[in-house]
Parts: sequence; C-alpha cells; structure tokens
Amino acid sequence: GDRYLLHYNTKRHKWECAGGGWEADETLEACATREIWEETNQKISNLQHIGVFKLYLRMRNSYKYGSLYTATIDTLLPFQPNSESDRITLWHPSETLDGEISELSLWMIEKSQELGYIR
Repeated sequence: GDRYLLHYNTKRHKWECAGGGWEADETLEACATREIWEETNQKISNLQHIGVFKLYLRMRNSYKYGSLYTATIDTLLPFQPNSESDRITLWHPSETLDGEISELSLWMIEKSQELGYIR
C-alpha cells in the first residue's frame, strides 16, 4: 500500500506514527511491533528497518535516537480506543487530516518518501 498508519494521540492532540520506548528485554523489531499493537491494535508483517535518526528535543535540551521502520498491514483489525489513542487512520500525504500531525511524524513520513518507501 501507499498509506501511513496514524493514531490520534489524546494527550498531545495530534496525529502520530506509532512509536515509543524500547524495553531492555526486547529487540528493536519487537519494540516496533509492540508499539504498533499497543497504540493501534494492528498486526504487522514485512517489518523493514529504514534507518536510525538523531533528534534534538528543545524542551529537554537533549538528543534522542530513534529507529524508523516500514511494515505491511495485511488486514485492518478493529480499533480499540486506549490510554494513548482514540482513533486511527490509513493516511496518504496528499489527503487532508482532521487535525494536526506531529512534527516528528511528519518528518519521518517525509524521510520515508525521500528514500522511496511511499510515493
């Protein structure tokens, strides 16, 4: 497909790509799979690592590293609202969203487009 799975973060009031903290007892791939499940209730396949990025957090005056992945959703499962998300969408950047997308998520989407993962 040519769409991005986004969830609406109810705390930040923005659309975001799934992501979060890595737990010491899991691989980075397991972390990506878990975060997608926890935030969107979706199962993925064909997980591919795109790269590592370094991000400056202005509010904390510090740097953070993250990994960017792409994956496939074979069947869209019913969404269950949770403590972080109240809805999901499969979005293409040519479409309008009903709200703001996070700066980090927009950067990740633009980077994946530059690298040829989504047109």
